[in-house]
Order: sequence, then structure tokens, then C-alpha cells
Amino acid sequence: MYKTEGPKTFYKRYIPSMMGVIPYAGTSFFTYETLKKLYIGKHGTFCHNLVTMTHNENVHFLSFSEYEPL
Repeated sequence: MYKTEGPKTFYKRYIPSMMGVIPYAGTSFFTYETLKKLYIGKHGTFCHNLVTMTHNENVHFLSFSEYEPL
């Protein structure tokens, strides 16, 4: 590929990929922090590993649903 198309070929999809990752990361961060604040407000603490894992799974599901809808 390098010989036929040059070094630019490796960066063809870089900008469109980054434009898709930025909203995913933003949604992920916002959703995690919101769920964390809601949980702390209700229970007073946020230290249980199972709770953290559940929140992470929910966050990634919601973020991925926005980034790659069915």
C-alpha cells in the first residue's frame, strides 16, 4: 500500500474516526459521572466493585448505542 498510494493512505480514515470517537468518549464520561452522582446521592457511598462494574457496562452500552445505532 505504501508503495502504490504513499504514506497518506495510512491516515485516510483518521479524521472521520476521531469525529466518531469524541462523541462516544463524551457520552461515556457524562453518563458514568451522572450515574455515579445519582448512586452516591441515594446510598451515600460509591465503593462496591459490583456497582462500579454495572455502571461501566451501562455506560458503554449507552455510549455504543449512540455511536453505532442498530
